[in-house]
Order: sequence, then structure tokens, then C-alpha cells
Amino acid sequence: MSTGSKLAAVVLTAVLGTASAGAVQAAASQPSTGKLQWTVNGQSSELRTLVLNGQQLVSVSDAAKALGAEVEIMPEGAGIRITLGEHSVLVKAGSKPLNEDGTAFGQVVQSWKQANYVDGASYVQALGGSYSLLDGSGISIQTLQLLEGAETAQWAGDGRLIVSVSDESGRTDYLVDATTGAYSQLLSSSGASDLVVSPDGGHVAFSETDGTLHTVDLNTLRMAKIGTDTSIKSNLQWSADGKSIYFLQGDKTNVIAAADVATGAISKVLDDKVEYKGDLSVTAGGLSYSVVKAGTVTADAAKAVELDDVAIDDSQTNPQLFDLDLGKTDAKPVQVTKSDDGKLFIQRSAAGKVYYVQAGDEGSNSKLASATAAGQAVAFDKEDVQEAVQAGSYVGILTDRSVYVLNEESGSVSKLADAPEGASNLTLSKDGSKAALIADGKLQVLSGGKWISLTK
Repeated sequence: MSTGSKLAAVVLTAVLGTASAGAVQAAASQPSTGKLQWTVNGQSSELRTLVLNGQQLVSVSDAAKALGAEVEIMPEGAGIRITLGEHSVLVKAGSKPLNEDGTAFGQVVQSWKQANYVDGASYVQALGGSYSLLDGSGISIQTLQLLEGAETAQWAGDGRLIVSVSDESGRTDYLVDATTGAYSQLLSSSGASDLVVSPDGGHVAFSETDGTLHTVDLNTLRMAKIGTDTSIKSNLQWSADGKSIYFLQGDKTNVIAAADVATGAISKVLDDKVEYKGDLSVTAGGLSYSVVKAGTVTADAAKAVELDDVAIDDSQTNPQLFDLDLGKTDAKPVQVTKSDDGKLFIQRSAAGKVYYVQAGDEGSNSKLASATAAGQAVAFDKEDVQEAVQAGSYVGILTDRSVYVLNEESGSVSKLADAPEGASNLTLSKDGSKAALIADGKLQVLSGGKWISLTK
């Protein structure tokens, strides 16, 4: 807001209060005043309110300030023009507000004790904003154009997220401000791998359809090609210092390799001929991965081959987890699980534990479990665990009804909030304090204990 507008906002109540005071204050019931919390584009403001004849109104000047609107005093007592972007309204005590084409809307502007009050919902909507009730109390208002749809999200530093949206032509990735929902396009592709955010939140890495590695600086949006190798690469992971990008190499993912970000040079980290590795996860001390064993096919020797009469035993095909110490040059992978249970959302923590969601069955809930060379342990089983996500020294836990955070350093588990219905794709900031997820096809960010939609 300009200096002139700020001055105009200061005198707003005085100007409006001089018009039609007698008519405005001839109310059928005694007014009462109070306070109301508005969250505008993620920023909280407290507004004065007036309840008159059962209708809650908000201070015109407080609302203009909260919205960041421009305020212009009209000549000859014509009222005050409030402008927000391409929209404007004319407000005058004793009359209904007027929109750009002169159409009246909402409730009559009321004057009470040198302050003036208007119906908040119609006022915001006339200025091009959206107005909705928050769970519990308060009002959520968006005056920015929001991104439509959201499929996946991940934090890129503390103040922004990368949100991906797909259609028949491919995938588009956006940078979304975690407070306001303001967004900008980052990348559009028809076959690139998922973006992987660097530990400092400043870059993303991906592989193209031709196998080449690329990075993008999230501040300058400058793209860089990392080397010229075109082998198949999947499960990209940054090293903890951001100097290397690890990946599974080959169509059977039997090799774990790393590319030097500065030079593009590729080195093999593990080539043990074991095929079908997956779930690669890299931290400062080491890396972990899963191995899926193929099912056993048995044919009846007494029957003709062309009958294709075979039995497939897939009872031993659930993944097993392995850990590799990157601090030792001659280290060998260590198998850290042998249990024949489903293992999902597999990630290595900063402390060297391999966390995963242990799938339940009809008679039991899914749990968050951890594994090391010393054995396996249940980390959380109070509720039915749907997802887990690693973030520094924290593990985010999404259950069928809540979001929790496990602090590895203290071992404590704390509840962040209730989970929205149908929530998925939980992502946690590196310090464990900020959470976002996808619910009802929208990106929702936890703010002040409430989930705020940042896409539509």
C-alpha cells in the first residue's frame, strides 16, 4: 500500500462517519462490538466487528488494511473507493456498497463510535477474493489466483513447495509460496523423472527420457546438464552435502551409482549383480535400498508345454531391506530385514535407521517400523499408519486420522494435527515444524493448527 493510501486509510472512518449518521445509527437493537480473525493469503489479521440485528459486520478500514487494498477519498463526500487489483468498490455510510458498474450489494454500511462497518463476505468477493470459514473460528481469504489441482508436493526450503500436476500431455511442476499460494511454473515435461530437492532446498535434480541428468537452480531457474551419460537412471537421491546425485542404474536396477554434480563424472557405488533394487535412500552416513525377489514358477512336467499350465508362488516376494555404510571403502551391504511382510515408504534416516510402513492385514493396523543391523523395532503403532516421510532428524507420520512427527534425537512422537479426510502425500519441512499434504485434490498446508488450501 502506498503512503498516500495509508494516510487515506487512517482518515477513512472519520470521512465515512460524517455521512447520514442519524439514519445509520437508527438501529432496531443495541449494537455490540468484538474481534474477528482473518487469514488473508496466509497472513493473520485481527479486525474489529459490529453485531447489529444479528448481522456481524467488519471494520471497513481494518478490512482494507488486511487485504492490502488501496484507499481513495472521493471528492464532495461521495465516499471512499477501495481498490484491490482490477476490482474496486465504493463505500459510503448509510448506503449499500457499490461495485465497479454501480450495482449495490451486501448490507448497508453502518457507522458506530467513529468507525464504519460492512458485510465482510460480500465486500471481499466484490474485490475479487474468496471468503470461507476456517475450522473452529476465523475466516480464510484468498485474493491471489491459485493453482488448479495438485497431485504431489514436496518442500523446497521452509517457505515454498514444489507441486506437480499431470495431464494427457505430461507433467508440469510449479513453485508454490507456502504462505500465500502464489505460484510460478518451474518445469514442463512429457517423460522426465520426478524432481528431487537438494538438502539445502535450492536445487532440484531429474533425469530426462534420454537418461541424462539435469539440475535446476530454484532461485534463478537456470538449468544445468550433469555430464553426458545416457544410461537408465531411477530413484535419484542427493548426497547430504549436495555434491553428488545417487541413482539406480540400468533396466534391472542392479547397480547403484553416483554422479559428481560439478564434473558429471559417474562412479559405481555398488555393483553386486543383485537385480531389482528399489527405494534408494541416501543420508550422510550411508544408503539403504530394497530388493524384490521374483516369484517361483513351477510347471507340471506331465503336461504339454503349450498348455502353459504353471503355478506361480509369490509368497516370498515382499521386499527385503539392505543398508550400506558409505564411510567405509570396502563396506558390504547388510540385510536389515528378513520378515515376510509388506514394506512401504522406505527411507533411511539421519541416524542410520531404515524406516518403513509395515503393512497390516484385516486384523491389524499398519505400523511405522525401523530396522538396523541390530534388528527391527516398532516406532509407532497407536493408529493405522498410511504413510511416512523422512525430513532431516524427523519422520512425518500420516495415519487414517492424524499427522504426527517423530523426533529421532529425543525419540518423542508429537501430534501436529488431525488429518483431513482422504489425505495423502504428506511432506514435512526439514526442521519438522511445517507440514503439507494433498486432500480433496488440493494442496493443504498446516498453519496455526488448521489446514489451509493453497490450490483450488
